[in-house]
Parts: sequence; structure tokens; C-alpha cells
Amino acid sequence: MSLVNLAHVCSHLNNASKARLGLTSVPHSNLHLKLCLALQNSGYISSVVRGGPTPPPPHTLLGHPAANDEAQGVEPLTQANIASRRLWLGLKYWQSEPVLGKISMISKPTRRITIDVAGLRRVIRGEKSDYVEGLRSPGESLYLSTDRGILEARECVEKKLGGLVLCRKDQQEANVGGKVARALSYVPPPPPSLTVSRITKARMEWGLRYPSSPSTRSPLLVTGL
Repeated sequence: MSLVNLAHVCSHLNNASKARLGLTSVPHSNLHLKLCLALQNSGYISSVVRGGPTPPPPHTLLGHPAANDEAQGVEPLTQANIASRRLWLGLKYWQSEPVLGKISMISKPTRRITIDVAGLRRVIRGEKSDYVEGLRSPGESLYLSTDRGILEARECVEKKLGGLVLCRKDQQEANVGGKVARALSYVPPPPPSLTVSRITKARMEWGLRYPSSPSTRSPLLVTGL
């Protein structure tokens, strides 16, 4: 398990999301494949297809490569082409914002962090456990390498599994939800009141009592005496 290559994959996905790419590829490996499938199960990416250096043909209906495309099919994996295989990922966006957000590594090549079930319970409650910060938003996810593959932290708690903490998906996607929530909860200011203010009312009464026409003014004001 090479965490150096996994860090490169996370950095590449961050750059692809910032560039608003609809399709990107990462080098093929079992670790990368399991992580991408976990991201797809969480709903952060739309598709994971194994292909060559060039993108696979798009699906007839979906518009992007699909693993279950019966018309085009997927090139089989052999010993001759295994070194050139890549994973083609379909990225998702919501209101011009990337759903995937930002992925950051937790374990480093020189410091691998493991966590048990008790620590995971504290993390998903929003508390910090050793080097792992808590998940304080529904848009945040934490992925671990366990005996049953790469799983999200909440799934690990349900199955009572601990493991090696790989990476986390930060709350940029939650910020998109916050923008939507603020837009839905926005209440426009009330229209200006149609009632006449006290100053305007006083000016109107003054004008009725003392008209400004020269014929009705005081003789002293007209002659200037």
C-alpha cells in the first residue's frame, strides 16, 4: 500500500475539481480502485471505469463512460495491458460547485494513523480523537482501510471495525449546501411603508396654513420691509 501515490491521487482530484473537469483519470491500482468505489458509493463521483490511456467511449444514454455499457463493453485486464490501465472517473457538480470538494490525506507515508471503534465513535460525534479531527458536518466523510476493504467511518462504526485512516473529504460540499440553505431561508426586506412620516406631515400642514404663493404671503415678506 503506497500512501505516496494515494496522496498524488487526492491532489489530482482536487485540481480536477477546481478546473471543473467532467472526466479525469488516475493510475490503476487495487488501493485506488477501492477508494474510488467508496467515493462512488458515497455519491461524490458518478462513475468509475477501468480503461487505457485514452478515455473509454461514452455511454449512449448517460453521456459518460460506464462500467456496464453493453454496447461498447470494457477492455479486459490482461498481463499485457495491466501497466497501462487507468481509472476514469466521472466528476459531479451542483450549482457550478464540485460535489467532491477537497480530499486531504490523514495518514502520511512516514506516519500511519490507526483508530479503533471507540475513537471512531468520538470522531463521528464531532470530537477529536488523537490526530483525527471530528466530523462536524454531513458533507464530511472519513475513509479507512479495514479488513473488509475501504469503508467510510460511519460504516465502520456500524460494522464495529477499526483500521488505517487514509483520507477525509472536507466540508466544501457542505458549503454548497449552506449556500442553498441561505438562499432558501432568505427573506426579502419588507417594502417601504406607505405611511407619511411625521416630518412630511408637518411640512404638508405648514404648506396648507402658509401657502408659498406671493399673493398670499405677508406684505412684509413681499416688499422686503
